[in-house]
Amino acid sequence: MSNSKTGIQSRVRNNNGEFHHKRSDTKIGTLRQVYGGRTVSYRNDVKLGTVLKASTRDFKEIVQERALRDKDFREGILRESIECLLSGDIKTGKALLRDYINATVGFDKLSRLTKKDSKSLMRMFSLNGNPTANNIFNVIHILQEKEGVHYELQIVK
Repeated sequence: MSNSKTGIQSRVRNNNGEFHHKRSDTKIGTLRQVYGGRTVSYRNDVKLGTVLKASTRDFKEIVQERALRDKDFREGILRESIECLLSGDIKTGKALLRDYINATVGFDKLSRLTKKDSKSLMRMFSLNGNPTANNIFNVIHILQEKEGVHYELQIVK
């Protein structure tokens, strides 16, 4: 398949017909030439990798800023993480707890409170982490105390 063909296929396939991926060093100006228009609000000489990193960092900063100023938002993240864990959605529950920890106490302070190494705590709440029930409930207990809340189970039939 040739790159001279018009349409979407010529934009995403190489000369052999294989899909190729945009590299992180691709300049925004090049993307504008290929796809037209103002793709994103960055200068033409900025690289795609920079834009992608900035958008991820911005999202994390936005969550942290909101968590610092909005008690209901913080409590919602903590409550949702516990509900996910109890319903069997362990990965989502750990991810929400990790986000909550990063936005509030941080792993260094949590390390002092739990008397566990901060790197060990980070591994526990990583995507492939496998915390014991004792460790995860100890962390939840400490986070509830820091937040000034206490969640209780309620039987629903």
